[in-house]
Amino acid sequence: MNYLGAEYRLQEISPEVYEYHAKRAAQLQIDKKLGGMLRSIATDYPELPDSIHKYSYVLQCRYRHGGGLYSLAAAAGISALREVNPIPEVPLLSPKDWEKTVERTNRLGERPGVDLLESLSGIALLEIYGCNPGYIDGYQETMDKPGLTRFLGFSGLGTVHAHDLMHFASIRG
Repeated sequence: MNYLGAEYRLQEISPEVYEYHAKRAAQLQIDKKLGGMLRSIATDYPELPDSIHKYSYVLQCRYRHGGGLYSLAAAAGISALREVNPIPEVPLLSPKDWEKTVERTNRLGERPGVDLLESLSGIALLEIYGCNPGYIDGYQETMDKPGLTRFLGFSGLGTVHAHDLMHFASIRG
């Protein structure tokens, strides 16, 4: 199976794995320790938490909300995917993986009709669903709640970024 023009190498996760990591990330965010979770995931790429927080800040400035859910979803996604795709099966994340992830997001935003964050993340989530449905099912079961629906573009983008980071790392391995 291919994803973004390369062989898909990530192991599929169950919705329960995603949900577990999302709940853990939410509690850490409440406790103001989400940065610690990101640092523990990214021991190989120490700048990753800063990159995610900067991207979150850009979203916060542009849309006036949602940056926190973006960070939470990114941390949960990376943590969940890493649980079933351990090192060395999927190599350590690198700055190049982040660059490719952001480039992909920018290309998605250039597609005709993609004028909302929700449509951008929605397209990418559908593409991911084709190769890792459990990951997307877990995201939807966790984030598609009445109080969070207005933030689905943000949490969706964080979920996409986590997946794409891990995918780009996997094809380097």
